[in-house]
Amino acid sequence: MIAQLLGTSLWFSINGVWLSYAHTFELADSHLGYLTLAVQIGFISGTLLMALSGLADRYKASKIFALACFVGAGINVLMVNSSGVLVHDVLLRFLTGLCLAGIYPLGMKLVISWVPTYAGAALSWLVGMLTIGTSLSHLLRGVTLGLSWQWPIVVISVLAVIGGLLVLFLGTGTHLPAQSGRLHLGKGFLALKQPNFRAVAGGYFGHCWELYAFWMLVPLLVTREIYRLDFFSSLDSYCVIFW
Repeated sequence: MIAQLLGTSLWFSINGVWLSYAHTFELADSHLGYLTLAVQIGFISGTLLMALSGLADRYKASKIFALACFVGAGINVLMVNSSGVLVHDVLLRFLTGLCLAGIYPLGMKLVISWVPTYAGAALSWLVGMLTIGTSLSHLLRGVTLGLSWQWPIVVISVLAVIGGLLVLFLGTGTHLPAQSGRLHLGKGFLALKQPNFRAVAGGYFGHCWELYAFWMLVPLLVTREIYRLDFFSSLDSYCVIFW
């Protein structure tokens, strides 16, 4: 669970420092939109690659997870040398999204391999760790406001490496079914014939839009208001009125 939290902190690493980053290079907010979409497209591309190639079934999930954390951390830390060039930033964020495809989905597989009896509860905890992990960049920026925007980026990369090491140490559980014969990828689409599966999948897709729009926009809007208003002076006034 902790490894999932640390690994998924890569997801919105640039969003957490956006105001400082944009101020440094005099960037428009549309730049952030492109960077966020690049991560999402990278993640989708990575998951499709995993599914079509069968990599997640050919190699141990723990090794894929750890490798994705290590490579993702290396790509993420390259953002500290960014000069605000859109093409450069979009490429780095796309590659980060590719690595996240080896962290989030493989984390689910690992949980099942460790505790299949409590799969439902374990997966709910895992999604909770994803939610906290994707918001971690905003917390780190909040506690490093007196430092340059590069510091949270570096810390997130270090945390991702720690997450990879944790999973590498734990290894893959023994409760996964053995791989038998060649994969028939077309059979996966048969699940779409099941009404219950379509309902669950539709709900999950809706959750994706809500979750990622939330972490992209809400912290930015709230932080802007804090900067625009003298937040702490206002807070003092409210306290005086309250008492």
